Amino acid sequence: MKTLKNLVSSHCYEEIITKSKELFGEAFDYIFPSIEKALARGNGNVRQTILELLDIESCRVCDTCGKLMEEGYLCEDSLQYSCSKRCLKKRNNWSEKEFNDWQKNWADTDSLYWTEWY
Repeated sequence: MKTLKNLVSSHCYEEIITKSKELFGEAFDYIFPSIEKALARGNGNVRQTILELLDIESCRVCDTCGKLMEEGYLCEDSLQYSCSKRCLKKRNNWSEKEFNDWQKNWADTDSLYWTEWY
């Protein structure tokens, strides 16, 4: 069974707990199990909504597969996130050659690059 602790680093997990406690106060003990379950098992849209609600800084959601991630590709022009080479290629409909050409000519430009959020 997927659990949130298995999907993110301890830093990200602690940020989610801290921000949840700040937002929900005394209701935290009642609400957090549902938040944790939704982040562990929900789709990308559910995860994104929760991270935005909690104002989480240390992780993002892959726009292709919905995975929680603490590092990955960021396309600044469209604010889209990709957790891996596979998801970046799929999102852009790139062949292996097109991806390799991009890496050779455009990797680490200001508009599309690999980064970390933790």
